[in-house]
Amino acid sequence: MGKYTIDFSRYHFLCNAAAFFALDERFDADGGYIHVMTEKAEKGRKFEALVAGLAVMSQQGELMRRMEGHEKGEMLAEEWLVVHLMPGQLREAQEIVMATVARGVHCEDEDEVRDMVQEEIDRENGGKKD
Repeated sequence: MGKYTIDFSRYHFLCNAAAFFALDERFDADGGYIHVMTEKAEKGRKFEALVAGLAVMSQQGELMRRMEGHEKGEMLAEEWLVVHLMPGQLREAQEIVMATVARGVHCEDEDEVRDMVQEEIDRENGGKKD
């Protein structure tokens, strides 16, 4: 690992209901969290969503570990991630977030999550495609 590289393996990520609804509510005006992460989002919103997802899901993962009796570990904070997340790690970070969401909503992969989002959008639009 380089001096400015985040070692994501040190953190535990969990997309439980608390994480999912907190993120979805925060990005509700943009169509919801998954929509922001999988579709073309307003400039800067995807990065904000990525950082928020990493932070919230690492916090929930760590809280779950502690409830299971494990030693106290680290959690990621949004402010810290904004400064430390390098462009070369964006893909890895996005893969972590999407895989964690997929596990949380019991989907096999990112395409299935994207399909789930599209179904919800279609339902909200009365079945009409954009």
